Amino acid sequence: MNPLFLALSLLSFDATAPVPVAALRIDGDASTFVVQVTGGLHAGYQIAIDCTEKCASPVHYRETTSDTPLGLFSRDQNDLLFSTWSTGSAYRVMVWSVAGDTVRKVVELSSRGTPNFVSDAYGRPTIETYEGESVAVPLRRVRWTFVNGHFARSVSKGS
Repeated sequence: MNPLFLALSLLSFDATAPVPVAALRIDGDASTFVVQVTGGLHAGYQIAIDCTEKCASPVHYRETTSDTPLGLFSRDQNDLLFSTWSTGSAYRVMVWSVAGDTVRKVVELSSRGTPNFVSDAYGRPTIETYEGESVAVPLRRVRWTFVNGHFARSVSKGS
């Protein structure tokens, strides 16, 4: 191997940059965001949401948590970023709006059972969470439907 090439490669490598445990790119109509979760169990995890292209102004959002990341996704509609986390005894769902040049947390939910991400009859994003005193008793399903910029709660019949 060419020693000069190796030296240049090592110079461009940043050993201090955190390695993401999860990452996602969201291409919206007005801008592009990159989402990264970095960190580890003992230090906690940080979610970083940065506008990287077509940004009207710089956007750098950071949030740290002791929960463990399970996933990030976007449904390519409504400029929403969904994430799931494990808290040990429950799941946590966080959703952000990443539109234009702003990042805004839309909702943070807890669920005793695995949350479901579905659409209602009108195609609106809906999150189903499960509530109860413990997992030993039947859990009650709660639907959260995205309406007018926020998630509205409704308890499902028969739950």
